[in-house]
Parts: sequence; structure tokens; C-alpha cells
Amino acid sequence: MTIQVFIVDDSMVSRLMLRKLVELEDQFTVVGEASDGQEAIDKIPRQEVDIVLMDLMMPVMDGLDATRWLMQNNPTPILLVSDLVGRDAELNFRAVDAGALDVVRKPSAEDMDDPRVVSRFHRMIRVLSDVPLITRRRKPVDTPHVPDAVGLDEETSAGDTGVGPVSLVVIGASTGGPTALASLLQGLDGPPDWPLVIVQHITRDFAPGMTKWLQNISGLDIHLVRERTPLKSGSVYVAPDSADLVLNSGRLDLINDDETQRRRSYPSIDVTLKSITNSPIASEALAILLTGMGSDGASALKSVRERGGWTVAQDRESSAVWGIPRVADELGAARQVLSLDAIGELLNSVPGTGRFDS
Repeated sequence: MTIQVFIVDDSMVSRLMLRKLVELEDQFTVVGEASDGQEAIDKIPRQEVDIVLMDLMMPVMDGLDATRWLMQNNPTPILLVSDLVGRDAELNFRAVDAGALDVVRKPSAEDMDDPRVVSRFHRMIRVLSDVPLITRRRKPVDTPHVPDAVGLDEETSAGDTGVGPVSLVVIGASTGGPTALASLLQGLDGPPDWPLVIVQHITRDFAPGMTKWLQNISGLDIHLVRERTPLKSGSVYVAPDSADLVLNSGRLDLINDDETQRRRSYPSIDVTLKSITNSPIASEALAILLTGMGSDGASALKSVRERGGWTVAQDRESSAVWGIPRVADELGAARQVLSLDAIGELLNSVPGTGRFDS
């Protein structure tokens, strides 16, 4: 089946680069181009389009307004292809909040020769083009599904989670994660009684913008971890985009070795969760896997569960991409599979142990 791609970018060079990158895959066809957002919203509704590759900074109408219009009037999967990095990358996540599914850096000439970059880009197009946007925009079902897994049916039921006080909450996410994280953070009743660590797969140099955006919309104390950092209840810690984050004696440390640089997805959810299982507070942890493609974090989530921690995966109906949480469910790693709304209710109901109170 052919996937029909529409490219929106004011740079002819960028459009040509994207077209070449897309057409390296025989399954993909570029069916149209536009040089600004207004031209895009004029053209896209008149033809069959499976996914839009959208620039942000354009004349006449920028990518943010074009994304808003399309999601309100002609819902279409949108992948932002942006060169806004650092703190300016906040605009990318405002567009994600408006309905874009994910954001990647504009490809360079070197990227065209890197099979890993090409493969990941094609994989994103393939997965995102199939996202059911009507389902994604529908209010999630709040009834949790509790999978049959070792010891679970005797420990708890759908109506009684049995979650005791926790010392630490860790949330891992990939594709579709920023929007889900924004929903959860905005839904908190206030600063939590425990530290919250976020490990979100993200394009390099985009983490500062995402952190700033999450802080602005939630009003919480949110930090992008750049060096060894002590945990503190009530604070939120975001893993950087070029290193892995590990728990070490009540502090967060960074690992940036050859394995980290070779890995396709970073920061690694698995690495962070495995560090939890090797810590004295493994049984006091709440670990959650949200929407995303791939399987990063699923096996480590099972290890957290086996060490006595409480584990949750997002359900199919509320996930943009039910990949990582699906694998976690299949492995029996999740004590509960919950809608995003139900995860928010869980976070507001779980007390802290006070271990990291200042």
C-alpha cells in the first residue's frame, strides 16, 4: 500500500531534500508540496494525503497555525520537520499541543547517507501515517484494564489499585509523549509528594524547548537534568536528549558513552528503569510507560514489577501509538493498563513516602 506524503516548507532546498529522503522508500509517494501554511490548507483537503511533513517558520501562515487549522477542519497526521532548537524549540511543542504527532530535525546532507537516520525517518512516516486521529482526539475510556499476570489477580482489582506510598515516579514515553505528558502535568492538583522523572524520546537539542513548554503550561518546578542532581519531592526532572539518566544513591546521574551514541532512541527508558531496579527504593517506585513506537522500557518495566514496584502502561484507546505500552502489556510488565485520564487520577491519589522531602 502506497503512503501519500505532502511536504510543507518555504525553502525549496528543504523541500527537495525531504522529497529525496521520502522517495528512498518505494512505499512512499510525494503527492504535493506547499511553500507556506496557507497554500498547504488550500491544497491538502482537495487530495488524498496520508501524512504531512510540516515546517514551522514560514511566511503568510506558519506551521503552528496551519497545524491548528488542519486538525480542526481536515484532521491529517502531521510530523513537524523543524530546525528550531534549544529554547526556541518551545514553538515546536506548541504545534504538538495543537495536534502534530511528533517533531524531528530537518535532515542534512549527512543524514541522507546515514542508514540509521533514514530508517528511523521512514519508520516514523509509516507509523504516524496510520494513526487514527479521531480515536486520538476522543475522550479516553476511564475503566482500567488489569492484565492477568503473576500475582496480580490476588493483589488488586480494577477498582482497588492497592498502590501504597511511593518514593519516586518515573514516566517513559516516545511518539505522542509530549502531548500526553502535558495532559498529566496540567492535571496534577499541585506539586507532587514525590520526585517525578520523565524520560522522553526526543530529537537532539529539542529537550530544552520541551522542558520550557511543559514548565510554562503546568506551572510546576521542572528541570532539564544537565549534571548530577539530587532528587527532591515536588520537582519534575527531564532526561536530556544526548545522555541517559540513572538513579544513583538518591541522585540522578548522566551516562553518555559509546552505547548511548549508537542507540537509535535516546534517552533510554530501559537504562533509567534498570537503575531503579538496582536501587534500594525499587519497591517504592511507580513506573509508567506512555504512548510510543518500539519497545524501549517494556522489559525494564517488568523488572521494576518483579522488584515490588508498581507498574502501569497506557491503554490503546488513549495512545497516539500503542507500541511501547502494548509490548509491556504482552510481557506482563504492567500491573495496570490505564487510559491517560485514569493515569492522571492515579498520580493525584498516590501519596509519597517522604524519602526525598527537603
